Amino acid sequence: MEQLRHPVGKVKEWNESYYFNFYDPVQDIGGFTRIGFKPNREEGTGYLFLLINHHEINTGFIMRRGENVPVKKVSAHTVSEKNIQKEFEYEIKGTRGDYCLLTGSVLKTVQIPYQRKSKTSILNENLSQFACNKKKGFGITEYLVKI
Repeated sequence: MEQLRHPVGKVKEWNESYYFNFYDPVQDIGGFTRIGFKPNREEGTGYLFLLINHHEINTGFIMRRGENVPVKKVSAHTVSEKNIQKEFEYEIKGTRGDYCLLTGSVLKTVQIPYQRKSKTSILNENLSQFACNKKKGFGITEYLVKI
């Protein structure tokens, strides 16, 4: 992991983040977390996504202007072809009625196959373009295929 913080850019949406993936095959629990901040907006975000025994845990929060906004439900829809994710949509509902529709399309994919015992999985690391609340951006998305 890179230990240095980068010089802050001039773009209002400039951000820096730390992103961690983990998986324990013995307990069959995995997930990822991201902690990020936008110094030019004095805003930070963080999330944790868990998968326990192949079941998603839909919970978390978004930090806005120093306040934790709890997430009530996340609904996901994805379009894939031949084990490669092409498009995705996440409907995020907060406990106070907050709502966000995150949509995106995958621009490039690197597939990382791995095998555990007799089971094969493919992790797709994607460069994606996305939109949320009329804001557009680019980012890294992941898509796991269990075969």
